[in-house]
Parts: sequence; C-alpha cells; structure tokens
Amino acid sequence: MDMEIINIDQNITLLINGFSGHVLFFDILFVIITNDYLIPVLSALSLFYLWFSGINSIERYISQKFVITGISSIIFSNIIVLLSNVFWLRSRPYETLDSINLLFYRSTDPSFPSNPVVVCSAIFFVITFRNKIIGILGLLMSLFLGFSKIYLGVSYSLDVIGGFLFGILSGLFSFLFISFFSRFIERILRSVKIFGLN
Repeated sequence: MDMEIINIDQNITLLINGFSGHVLFFDILFVIITNDYLIPVLSALSLFYLWFSGINSIERYISQKFVITGISSIIFSNIIVLLSNVFWLRSRPYETLDSINLLFYRSTDPSFPSNPVVVCSAIFFVITFRNKIIGILGLLMSLFLGFSKIYLGVSYSLDVIGGFLFGILSGLFSFLFISFFSRFIERILRSVKIFGLN
C-alpha cells in the first residue's frame, strides 16, 4: 500500500478518534452502535422480515429469492475478508498509533477490512433492490457503524471504506451466483412451502 495513502488514512483516523473521550453521551452511543450484535442483528431481522413480506404468494416468492441472495452475500463477504487478510494483515490503530484513544475492546483479527461493515453493507445492498427504504437505511447504518469504529479507535478510515466497497462487491457476486443457480433456488423455495415457511 502506498505510504502517502497510509499517512492520509492515519491522519483521518486520528482526526475522528480525537473527538472521543470528551462527551460521555457520544462515547456511550458509539459503543452501543459498535456492539457486535446491534446492527448485525438488525440486518438479520431485516432478512427475516423480507422473507414474509408481500401481499400474495408471488410477491413473497420474489422477496424470498432476495433473502437467499442476501444470505449468499454473507458467504461471499467472508470469502472476500479471508482473501484480503491473506494479502494484508493490517494491525489495529491502537497497535500502531501511540496517540489513539481506545474506547472499545481489543479485537484480535486484522483491521482491514472492517468485517461487520462488509457483511452488513452486503446484506443491505441486496435488500435495496427489493425494499429501498430498509436497504438505504441499512447502508447508512453500516457506514455509521464504520464511523463509530473509527471514533472508538478500533478501525482505520480505510478499513471502513474498503469494507463498504467489499460489501457492495459481495452483493453483486451473490446476485450473479443466484442467477446462475436459479433453478436450484426455485427447488429450495418450493420445498420450503411444504413446511409452511412462506
């Protein structure tokens, strides 16, 4: 990675992180947002809601195809994260920057890309094509999650930007995957009807 880009990334990270530790309300708010469960659980609940949405069986069938696409985007997200970690095991900001203010627990995995941002942005990117309101709100939440991780000293700004772009890429891959295996997906959805889960 180009050192000039790294320096800019570090400066942006320090600038955002520099606001932490001054206003207790914001510190608590960003800790809640960065929590391992809040936004990831909201993304899972969004898929659950989408599964049963639709005024008739045809609408629900379309929604369910998007849910399966969203689930496959999680798989692609994890594959992309694993591959990126092969090429760049980036240390966390608190491991390399002396002036960082850490307000969250120390993660043990590589800093780049931000894993939850990758997964959540992938899911909500897919949802956007079925429900624009939930999808766009979810994408904004994913970015807000990334910002909070920078604020708390857990991630660099480049980790979040890269994570968001990787999430979009994962969503695109999942659309291609589902379209390629559309007949298999249709069989799955037909079998689901037997158990009354549609």
